[in-house]
Amino acid sequence: MSVFVATLIMAGVFACAGVLAIVASVASWDWFFNSPNVRILTGRLSRGKARVVYFVIGLAIIAMSAFFVYKAWILT
Repeated sequence: MSVFVATLIMAGVFACAGVLAIVASVASWDWFFNSPNVRILTGRLSRGKARVVYFVIGLAIIAMSAFFVYKAWILT
């Protein structure tokens, strides 16, 4: 497997995680916001603020995956 293909796979995984975070924040999924890892944040913030934080995190993750693809494209 080439470095380019590996980078595309990694960027795809990151993009899926970002989309999941955005969809969970928009849809306000109970199973997502009641999970133990998310309760660390929802215990300190209100549910609405946690949704905004996860929306921004999702956008940042998608931007990071786009940056990976861009850098891989430049290096080839």
